[in-house]
Amino acid sequence: MIHEISKEKWDRIDIVAHSFGTHLVGWALHSAKPAHRPQIHTIVLAGSVLKPGFPWNVLIGSSVRRVVNECGIHDGVLLLNQLVVLFTGMAGREGFSGMMSDAFRNRYFKFGHSGCFMKRSIPDDTFMREEWLPLLLKDDAIRTCTDSRQAGIRRDISTIVLNNLEPIKLLIWMAPLLFIIWWVNEQRVEAISQRDKAVSQHLSAEARSHLDKQLDLALLLSIEAYKRTKTTEALQSLYTSIDSAGSSIFLYGRPDDGYWLTFSKDNKLLASGSEWGWLQIWDLNSTPHRSIRLPGHGERIYNLAVSPTNQTVSYD
Repeated sequence: MIHEISKEKWDRIDIVAHSFGTHLVGWALHSAKPAHRPQIHTIVLAGSVLKPGFPWNVLIGSSVRRVVNECGIHDGVLLLNQLVVLFTGMAGREGFSGMMSDAFRNRYFKFGHSGCFMKRSIPDDTFMREEWLPLLLKDDAIRTCTDSRQAGIRRDISTIVLNNLEPIKLLIWMAPLLFIIWWVNEQRVEAISQRDKAVSQHLSAEARSHLDKQLDLALLLSIEAYKRTKTTEALQSLYTSIDSAGSSIFLYGRPDDGYWLTFSKDNKLLASGSEWGWLQIWDLNSTPHRSIRLPGHGERIYNLAVSPTNQTVSYD
């Protein structure tokens, strides 16, 4: 709208807007940079969905000369809009708030949302000819039409409640989205749980298959299965692995290097002689058992012995 207006020079610009068109006009002018706003002589609004607190004070006197707001006191459409539509209001029923003047008028009439254009559900231009043509063709003072509704506490309370429904409307609109987010998260949690159960079952089965040959691996697999999901199956697998392990000790090194084994007198060290002439010494007090690998004499080592002080290892 502003772009099209700026293409030519105009003697006078007037705007008439109805219903959601009032929202477009008001916020289009307000959002434009002050230097780019066209000079509007008269804005006539009917059935406006703008909020009563719309900041006309920013526009009137600078880029807008005067605003006339036609209010239908029986406008049920605006009531429904106020209950359902976000970020809108019912200034076309209750009027804009603020100091009224010759440049800013609310005018109240006993009709509904389309009363400016219809009479008894039949298109009729009488209202436009009588009320709008003088505003658009002349520069006369705006005729006043006061609100015939009786003021009272009941009306004041209902107006306040209706004008502050935004948080409730926002919650109602967000409720389906929040439900979808919750449902998706529940599905994600369930999928993770099922995945962990499947992995735990697989690890438990693997642990059972290694009980006879690789007891240390079976124990590690059963522990990992129980960490994944604390199911009865995983717990039984862990107990079985622990019972099978008993007091066994697991040593890690080069299994094909071992040929001769001997303990120290205090059972703190374990020495291993290699077929290839290497020595391996484990510290049984450490967890896990640390080992040191030493070069021997290059030939098969056997007849190992650890000194009483655990300082030397003799071998043949």
